[in-house]
Amino acid sequence: MTLMFGLNKFTLYTIFALLPGCLSAQPNPAAWPDELNMNYTPSSAFDQPGAFMSDMGAWFGFGVPSEDHPECYGAFTGPWLMNGQPGWISDGLIQFTLTDITGKTVIRPVGFEAHGFPGRLEQSMKFGNILMRSELVFASASTALTRVILINPGPESEKVIPVWKGRLFANTLKAKILDDGLRLTDKSGSRVISLRTTAGAEVETVNDSVFSLKNKPLTLTPKGFATYIVAVSSFNDSGEVSLGLSSVNEVLGNPDAVFDKNMVRWKGYLQAAFKNLKSSPDSAAAPGIIVKSIQTLTTNWRAKMGALTHDGIFPSSFYKGFYGFWAWDSWKQAAACAWFNPALAESQVRLMFSRQDTSGMVPDVIYADPSGDNFRNTKPPLSGWAVNEIYDATSDVAFVKEMLPALLRYHAWWFRYRDADQNGLCSWGSADNTLEAAKWESGMDNAARFDHAELVPSGDHAWCMTQESPDLNGYLYAEKLYLARLCEAAGRNDDAATLRTEAGKLRTLINEVLWDKTEGFYADRYAGQGRFIGVAGTEGWIPLWAGVPDSLQASSTANIITDPTLFHTLMPFPTLAVRAAGFAPDKGYWRGPVWLDQAGFALAGLRRYGISTTADELLHQLLTAQNGITEKGTPLFENYNPLTTQGQNAPHFSWSAAHLILMLMQR
Repeated sequence: MTLMFGLNKFTLYTIFALLPGCLSAQPNPAAWPDELNMNYTPSSAFDQPGAFMSDMGAWFGFGVPSEDHPECYGAFTGPWLMNGQPGWISDGLIQFTLTDITGKTVIRPVGFEAHGFPGRLEQSMKFGNILMRSELVFASASTALTRVILINPGPESEKVIPVWKGRLFANTLKAKILDDGLRLTDKSGSRVISLRTTAGAEVETVNDSVFSLKNKPLTLTPKGFATYIVAVSSFNDSGEVSLGLSSVNEVLGNPDAVFDKNMVRWKGYLQAAFKNLKSSPDSAAAPGIIVKSIQTLTTNWRAKMGALTHDGIFPSSFYKGFYGFWAWDSWKQAAACAWFNPALAESQVRLMFSRQDTSGMVPDVIYADPSGDNFRNTKPPLSGWAVNEIYDATSDVAFVKEMLPALLRYHAWWFRYRDADQNGLCSWGSADNTLEAAKWESGMDNAARFDHAELVPSGDHAWCMTQESPDLNGYLYAEKLYLARLCEAAGRNDDAATLRTEAGKLRTLINEVLWDKTEGFYADRYAGQGRFIGVAGTEGWIPLWAGVPDSLQASSTANIITDPTLFHTLMPFPTLAVRAAGFAPDKGYWRGPVWLDQAGFALAGLRRYGISTTADELLHQLLTAQNGITEKGTPLFENYNPLTTQGQNAPHFSWSAAHLILMLMQR
């Protein structure tokens, strides 16, 4: 390759930016460096997962080394493994180094830079007179590919020996040389890591945890370049290895195609999302938020494995307690993925319904090992909404027809098992007669409105609360209309008509029973008693999102939302009214912090009723409240303190990302 310019006038970054694939068009991933910080170096296998990237459903991820860890330059941090017992196996499993031609002197890198782009990690540095760029992308759910490009910009030839060096944290995996490369395994055989390079590298193992792959001596002529490739593959057991390695051979046979496909795929994600953005006061910040959100969802994507028949998305890959697939998380994530990765959106819906039981119930959470699935409760009924979003984005009637029977069984389940007095209004409940599970079912685990809740029998292995909730019944009203639309798309017009009739009756009930005329807001009410719970939370605006109120009720609900003594805080939409006795904004979970799904439902409800200026103002306040949402490098958190705007609980939270996408698309 000949570079046609005066090299002394260009920085290292500029040289590499001019290589093929590094374009500057807005939808191009190369235009969006460091929206999420990928710089992290663990000190042990047990460190928390500070920062990493995953893609294509891989159960492992890599980051880039922290600047203050020069001993790791040339390696990508990790991997962090998410199958089995999660943890780091190395601070940099495979590190590219250069020695002089004698092999005795290691050349120290200078000018280190590292960046995380959508779908790609990159490092650049200088070894003596040689420029180096290293990139990592995922070729599949099982394989990550690193490409190192060396360039000699000078007038003289440079002679060096390239060496891949590897190391493992103690008591993680052990290295072994095999004919097909280097194999890393644990004692049980449940984890297998394969390292393979393009031809020419000689594998040397120093001991179980230190190894090297030495390449042939290299002479770089003036203006010349050389490329080196290594594939890191992760398998769940030795049985997967032979099949998996055949695909690795294809990858190593044409590695540039992998990088090209990665660029095209990610450009497609961004283009699809950008074209659906709506004009707003936050239009300038919106693309960056979209990029951060898509990166978050994609890093949390897990491929089918074991008993998992379809791909799904973790709530967060950065908190081990979230290494499963929750129902209402999945519905929200699917609704957003529909607009940039519809195949993944459909897969999440299929995954959750793959564990639907014979009664029609979808479990609260499922795992790769189904023995951990939680059938004590389900989660809020948003599956019809999710499939409707997918249909809006794709017009995929075949998918609608595929899912309708399961959707209708699940919808009917609510009225059979969660309406104890059969008055047409449902209540949150459980299958084991525990309030803990009933609260989980609402999704609002510790909400103040449940502090004095009680349960009554409501069917076979079914109990429900003695209070009827506006959020549950608002979701069910909306779902009847979504299911009616989907039935019409599938040619089931009689079913659609029945659902619309039922929706009208349910709307009347919600407005008659769950509208608190004194407060001008929807609220939980004790079944049959006529007495409201007396606690105002975000559940009160779910009917607005669903389209339940008349115009006067909608106006009153909007006034409640914009009241600074209730929900109009520095970062708006706390989950409990500010003046409530139990308001706990600092890590109160559902007793005050802002959750972006509830914010999104409020904004969508305001827009539904034409209160769009207020919605724009609140969205602007939400995004610009110094909470890191618009700041490069800052993750999206599980929830936020409404008074200080500080992010709380799990970082890189999937439904926060999902609802930001939906907010900016005004969905």
